[in-house]
Amino acid sequence: MPAYEPKAVAQYRITSVESTRESRRESRRKSSRAYDISESSGHAEYHVNLEPIWDRFHRKDLVFYEGPESKPGPIVACTKFRRAVKHVELGFGDLAEPSDIEWSEMRCEKLVVHYVFTVPVGDDRKPHTFVWKRTRSQGIGSRGLKLVDEADRLIAVYSAGGCMSSNTGQIDIYEDFGGHFQLVVLVSALAVRQRLLRSRDAAAAGAASGGAAAAGAGC
Repeated sequence: MPAYEPKAVAQYRITSVESTRESRRESRRKSSRAYDISESSGHAEYHVNLEPIWDRFHRKDLVFYEGPESKPGPIVACTKFRRAVKHVELGFGDLAEPSDIEWSEMRCEKLVVHYVFTVPVGDDRKPHTFVWKRTRSQGIGSRGLKLVDEADRLIAVYSAGGCMSSNTGQIDIYEDFGGHFQLVVLVSALAVRQRLLRSRDAAAAGAASGGAAAAGAGC
């Protein structure tokens, strides 16, 4: 039986889509993987490009645009996946103004899924530490993630959708610290989700070529 969950203050649906965008290196449009993020009412909040883009010498692995793909607004967040370690850098702000981007590192601190990050939240911008963990007692299905704070209080749950469904996830937020906190939850959740999927794919590729299948089992 699922554990008791408080009433969500916000709910978002994450839908996997194919995005068509201009290729900077080629004078043509190309398809790429993307997510659409909408409120439970259906209102489109963000469009997320999953294909890496380059900003001068820096690679951004996930890029969050305000609004729907059909009418994208400014970039509001991005992530960078560290290669040597399985940490993720979370950036909030517009890539057009690199000096204004606020970065926070989300660290994988255990062999199991355990992503820790500290961000300033609320009107007073006080730093708070949060952890994404696996959960089977909250959310829908058995591949969920939960976000807790320093006191192990439930903050949000990310329920991953089934492989046969275009609706690939749902995020329920139970505490809102104000400011852009809900965006922090969305960005960090999708960063963890993509990190896990890419580790799984790398492990499968390694196993197929004779490598160790356990390469992506943890963070």
